[in-house]
Amino acid sequence: MREPEGLPSRGGSAYRSAARNERAWLYGVARHVVSAEYRRKNRLDVLNSRVAGRRLLGADDIARVEDRIVAEKEGRAMVEAMEGLPEQQRAVLELVAVDQLTVAEAARALGIRSVSARVTLHRARAHLRKAAGAPSDESASAAPLTRSTAAVLDASAASIDLSRSRA
Repeated sequence: MREPEGLPSRGGSAYRSAARNERAWLYGVARHVVSAEYRRKNRLDVLNSRVAGRRLLGADDIARVEDRIVAEKEGRAMVEAMEGLPEQQRAVLELVAVDQLTVAEAARALGIRSVSARVTLHRARAHLRKAAGAPSDESASAAPLTRSTAAVLDASAASIDLSRSRA
């Protein structure tokens, strides 16, 4: 058998003699292909398991998460400020702002007069405004309150208005 021109004299014949069993060669190639497919599938499964049960966040979702983080931070600051209140002021504020009782109902629950509860609540709110860095009622400058501080103060102010209208 004569070798064609342009091929290395030994390369083709050496290859053919080394791979006499084409079936073994084919099984070797197939084993490598299957092994590569299993590795690819395993990498894909690992990636899928990392994000399983989670959904990707869009720009609006990220903004909401950031707002929640800020609100929680402000909420913790508000709780710390409330811990600094005298016991009576904290009790009235919690009953009005957290438990959503009217000032009259909070006064009855604490066994004090309604007028005393309103004054105590006013002092508690003034202390929280000062702790939050908000201007006092007498101040002409109107700096915006944080959301959580404003929510507590607005809830207690609304309950004062409700108790006055009921009385």
